[in-house]
Amino acid sequence: IITTEYQGDFEEIKESLNNSITNVNNLVDDVNMLVQAALDGDFDKRANVERHTGDFQKIVEGINKTLDTVVDKTVWYEAIIDAVPYPIHVTDMDMNWTFLNKPFEKLLVEAGQITDRVSALGMPCCNAAANICNTDGCGIKQLNKGVPESFFDWHGSKCKQDTSFLLDKHGEKIGYVEVVQDLTGIIKARDYSAAQVEKMASNLLMLANGKLDFDLQLPEADEHTREARDNFVKINNSLTEVKN
Repeated sequence: IITTEYQGDFEEIKESLNNSITNVNNLVDDVNMLVQAALDGDFDKRANVERHTGDFQKIVEGINKTLDTVVDKTVWYEAIIDAVPYPIHVTDMDMNWTFLNKPFEKLLVEAGQITDRVSALGMPCCNAAANICNTDGCGIKQLNKGVPESFFDWHGSKCKQDTSFLLDKHGEKIGYVEVVQDLTGIIKARDYSAAQVEKMASNLLMLANGKLDFDLQLPEADEHTREARDNFVKINNSLTEVKN
């Protein structure tokens, strides 16, 4: 900034030059501020357009609108992933969380593993505390061996996990994406049915040999095996009529 006083036209030139310098500095400061905020992941920060005039104001308005568009798209994509009913989490190449969708956040919060998904960012994914964490059964370790599926127990649930590489626009690996499915219901229904089919086969064999003291008792069901039990009740009712 020029501080020397001049007379007449030179003073006006000096003031115009000082104004130009101030305006350029303001523009540079705001652009740098917005760039740094974006690099830090703070996409809510905006520059005050009232500090600028003319084309400089248009430039700042344009950058603000560009950031608005980026944020809207980011929120839109995040909402899509949150709407997926399966728990999904994303890590960087060091296995630290970079994103958790709502279903995954809900599981971890209810289990007391995290407070919320924002504070969980940057934490090692082993904080999920599954029985394969920090073992060779880890989904990421399995993927790096060429196996994209892993199975684990987590807070009483039987789960399957599909792990894949997260790639940037150049195809370079920048992290991992893991999608979790709760197989508890499927496995319990399968095991229940398998046990009752074996018992039914034994009862039919006894019937074929003229022995009628077979076992028609069924174990109690839970929410996962209720339908299977109802089917075996019908079968056993028919078998009881055959016996009678």
